[in-house]
Amino acid sequence: MNTALILEGMEQHRGFVEAGLKSARDALQEASARENLHLYPEEITRAATQRLRTKLRAIETLVRRLLLLLAAMLDVAQANPHHQTASPSKRCDGQPAPSGRVARFDLLPSATFDPVALAKLRERGGLEPDCKWTMAGPLLERFRRIMDVFDDPGRYATLMARRINRLKAAGGLPPICPEQGRTFRLGHELGLIATALPRLVRDALLAWFDTG
Repeated sequence: MNTALILEGMEQHRGFVEAGLKSARDALQEASARENLHLYPEEITRAATQRLRTKLRAIETLVRRLLLLLAAMLDVAQANPHHQTASPSKRCDGQPAPSGRVARFDLLPSATFDPVALAKLRERGGLEPDCKWTMAGPLLERFRRIMDVFDDPGRYATLMARRINRLKAAGGLPPICPEQGRTFRLGHELGLIATALPRLVRDALLAWFDTG
């Protein structure tokens, strides 16, 4: 995992960010192996799906914050705007890299609330007793996207930097970074990293409204 280009000039956070990315990758692969997702099944039990969604959601949040911390300290003007990373023949999980144009990890997802969807979910009540399986495709796709970040974190940090710079130039508000709940479920090391990230990100974005 090479983050040297992005971490240049922010030595105080080098070990922290590298440890965070490594721990997040290890936790994701461990959760995937536990539910046999690494075998790329067509179907998976609903119980396993729920466990993996919970773990994925927590790791995705943590990875976005690590990228945001990197991006806030990156001089995008010095980055090559035409930088393209060559597609590897294999990803860091050992699987062949997908060919063609594919959706990538969502850096700053919009917070949405759909009251209609919530009402339908409440009307549906519990799941049918015999409905124990669901398609594994959506989870595999989320797994692929976040593994792509681990393959090339520098590229995604640059993309994040350009994204927040556009947001700032348009007069938008800085990304919010509230405390991440239930960090104890992430394990000791990853939980400590998740707990420290909100303060670090807020400190890195203190100059957001500075017009000097």
